[in-house]
Amino acid sequence: MTDIVDPAYFDEQIKTQIDSFNDNFNQFSRLYVLYNKKPSSHKASFETLSESLKTNSDNFYKIITNIQTNINQLEPDITALASDIDYISSYNDDISDWIDDLENERKSSKIMINDIKSLYNNQYYKNVQLFVGIIAMITISVKIFRS
Repeated sequence: MTDIVDPAYFDEQIKTQIDSFNDNFNQFSRLYVLYNKKPSSHKASFETLSESLKTNSDNFYKIITNIQTNINQLEPDITALASDIDYISSYNDDISDWIDDLENERKSSKIMINDIKSLYNNQYYKNVQLFVGIIAMITISVKIFRS
């Protein structure tokens, strides 16, 4: 990155030039009337103020040129940043999709775990009932065959 000038610097230069231009223009406006009435006695002052206004105008153009140069120096960096932002944005979209898939898998696995727990509990109760039934049958069979 080359020497980039802070925008506040340009703001200050523009304000300074505006103030100078307004002062010079106000003096020029008053002097113009006097110069038209008596050109010979006000010629030097009129020319000095005319030059000051031209200098102000030149300074405005220099500021504009400096701002444009600054913009041209920033343009490649801004283009690179925009490219990086696009790349990161697409990468972020991919990661968001991946996270959504993982979240859906997590929800699905919770559902499957709950289903398996329900099946396990149902089978456990059936096994307990079967065991109690077998014990009851053995007890009844023993009582019947003993009598």
